[in-house]
Amino acid sequence: MLYKLCAELITQENDITERNTYEQVFIVDLITKDEKSAVFYDEELKVHVRHPLGVRFTYEIELKDIRLNLCPRVKKSEDFHRKLLYRYDWVRPKVNGWGNIVSIENKEELEQRWGRLRNKILVDYTGKRVENYMNKIDLEFSSDTVVHSAFTQYLHFGLLFLNIPLSHRNDWTRKRTVQFSSYKGEEFEERLTYQSSKDGVMYYGIEGDCLADSSTHVQQYSGSVVRNEGDLFPQKVEISTITEKKQITTKWNFTLYKI
Repeated sequence: MLYKLCAELITQENDITERNTYEQVFIVDLITKDEKSAVFYDEELKVHVRHPLGVRFTYEIELKDIRLNLCPRVKKSEDFHRKLLYRYDWVRPKVNGWGNIVSIENKEELEQRWGRLRNKILVDYTGKRVENYMNKIDLEFSSDTVVHSAFTQYLHFGLLFLNIPLSHRNDWTRKRTVQFSSYKGEEFEERLTYQSSKDGVMYYGIEGDCLADSSTHVQQYSGSVVRNEGDLFPQKVEISTITEKKQITTKWNFTLYKI
């Protein structure tokens, strides 16, 4: 499966407007499908039962192409940020039939690959800010939940892994905590709701808001998802957000679609 993610970031402060764009193309390949995990023993019935959503899939994600076009103020760091986005290249998430990430299957490999990428980047970029940013990523790769945050960040894989089960009822809805990107790190509550189906295609609506303890004001947070019935992954996702904090207005526009 081949996907393209397009993102646009616009910030406005007083009379100054800055615009950054990001494009990523990635390949998603199914590596294994574990049917045995769908079978469990029911103590009450004294029989083995198979739950259709208990099956587990392991995927591999290859980052095929990444392109950035940053505003003049941060133009010099464009290549730096582009290289950093490759830190999740070849990640292998295991997903169950509910659409949830069960585990990352190649944690050690990712950590080793990040170490090599880190060293290459530090050849061209130095300074305290660079070191602090690298140390922050080091902690991410050394934690027990290594790179899990990438699957709830829109600028990485958060729009591909939406936690939608293979099948659900017509009143299905869910909430999750997400980030737009790893740059600011602010979290938001995303609400996804099933709306309708037609000819095997399922349609969902997305809404969102800031968390209870946030000082950010959300002016807009809306989007849509199109998914084929029985698929874990969407055909297309579109989300637009407008937030305001400390007199700075931030607009994010995201589009993910299957090529």
